Amino acid sequence: MKTLLLFAALSLTAGTSFAHDHSTTVCSPTNKNVCAHLGLDKPLNSKEEGVFMAHVMTPNDTLVQNFKLDLWMDMGSGHGHGSSPVDMNDLGKNKFEISNAWFVMPGNWLVRMDFEFEGTHQHLQIPIVIKD
Repeated sequence: MKTLLLFAALSLTAGTSFAHDHSTTVCSPTNKNVCAHLGLDKPLNSKEEGVFMAHVMTPNDTLVQNFKLDLWMDMGSGHGHGSSPVDMNDLGKNKFEISNAWFVMPGNWLVRMDFEFEGTHQHLQIPIVIKD
């Protein structure tokens, strides 16, 4: 049993993809109790349609309003570009299935989320690295 647990821990730290891996969690600068992350079934890349779950975590699972998400690649010196609009399916409890997400080139991208929480606009950016 110890060997199996050790193998699982080593595999996760080595970057092997397991169902439901999570991105970095990012919290709001104006409300540290509002955070978000991405749930990934497989690594995102520049050659295939990206499909993932965006999850906004709030106190007592209070629902967010007017949720929007886009993809942005910052190319430095104030220059960047986005991707075409993504498709969103509201799964309930502040979880959104994102599909038709095309990261058109490898590099550092931001998944940008905008929404209202208790009457306040929130803007969260989750950094991800896209490989070929």
